[in-house]
Amino acid sequence: MIAGRQLSLNILYRAGNMATVFGITLLMTHLCGVAGYGIFTLLLTNVALFSLFTAAGSDAGITYHVAAGDVSWKALFRFTVLIVFIQVLAAVVTDILVFQVTGHYFFLRGDPWISNWPGLLLLTTVAINEKCNAWLLGRKKYTLTNHILFFSNLAILLYFLYERFSVSQPNPYYYLRAWALLSLIQSVWMVSACLQLFREKKNVVVSNSVPARIFTYSLFTFVINSIQFLAYRIDFWILEHFKGDLQLGWYALAVKLSQLLWVLPLLLASMIFPHTASGLTARDESRLRAWIRLMNGLNLIAGVVLALIASWLIPLLFGSAYEESVQLFRILLPGVMLFSIATLLAAFFGGRNQLHVNLWGSVLCLGVIGSLDLILIPVYGMRGAAIASSIGYSITGIYFLIQYAVRSGHSVLSLLLPHKADKEYLTLRSEHAGKE
Repeated sequence: MIAGRQLSLNILYRAGNMATVFGITLLMTHLCGVAGYGIFTLLLTNVALFSLFTAAGSDAGITYHVAAGDVSWKALFRFTVLIVFIQVLAAVVTDILVFQVTGHYFFLRGDPWISNWPGLLLLTTVAINEKCNAWLLGRKKYTLTNHILFFSNLAILLYFLYERFSVSQPNPYYYLRAWALLSLIQSVWMVSACLQLFREKKNVVVSNSVPARIFTYSLFTFVINSIQFLAYRIDFWILEHFKGDLQLGWYALAVKLSQLLWVLPLLLASMIFPHTASGLTARDESRLRAWIRLMNGLNLIAGVVLALIASWLIPLLFGSAYEESVQLFRILLPGVMLFSIATLLAAFFGGRNQLHVNLWGSVLCLGVIGSLDLILIPVYGMRGAAIASSIGYSITGIYFLIQYAVRSGHSVLSLLLPHKADKEYLTLRSEHAGKE
């Protein structure tokens, strides 16, 4: 399934990428201020939401069918280009319509010239990056993907580090425009990697037509991802509506920091999905459980340590203006740690084409978080948002644990407690571990 050496290299890349993204977050909080960082968070949220809905689950569909090898690359390439074109066209039309009705653009409010093109450019780069990433993951090019992510984000970090120690720009929109322009680095690199992938010509399927199953899988995934995205971000919109940008800025930082614990689970999930789509042996499933147990242990240790030092670390790194984020961060930690398991198991069920399991998990997550947000945020503000998210994530994690236990015949504890055979499973190559 996953070679230990390959995984170790990707963990190093992800750790480096996590450090660079953390550094960018740190710099943006200082450069933009609390309210400006809240605006920046809403920009990224709006772009991600729009990309999610206009892509209609095509990213997962591309990865699944590239990994399964049941559709020609020529057909998939046409499908990919069509989806990106639709996304960009929809963004332009949406911005024009929203501006005509409200007087501001969809992605970012403010002066028209400042607000229009950075949002459109960022949406375009996100659309391209996601499709290229889907192709690379389908071919199990994990190391190449993480290599590109790390070094492109490092370039962005170095630029904002330069800005931090140069003449201060009081307007946060200046940095949002810079972010949008710098995101082109990653897009150009991703496209170059995909062009090299196409030249390998390893896919041999006679039919060049786009079969209906691509749309079926993609649309089902789209519904799931849409619901889950709303579960991730509904608190931002409700909190901003009831309590404003300041509380949103504090809460957004706490969410960003707590979700650093998802770096390893997301890395493993990106590997589990295409491997499961191409078929797993019984030994591979044993390795999967071993990796989940290891991840749980590492996350537990990291969570406890971070909870203990948060009151010292967050003000040290982000300044005293962000002291309010400390308590929110601690409240979020239990739910974030439990949800890590859901991330891996959702990738497993997705690769097995058992999408209905993921669908009901996302519905459960959104239902719990959304209802608790509406109850708690008007009264308790950002603390209510943190409590609602932590409870929702925890319940969803438990749901996926139960689903896997019922369907696999293994107990819930088999995913939580260390096993004596874990060392063997984590160090030996499996039958499906391949070279890049």
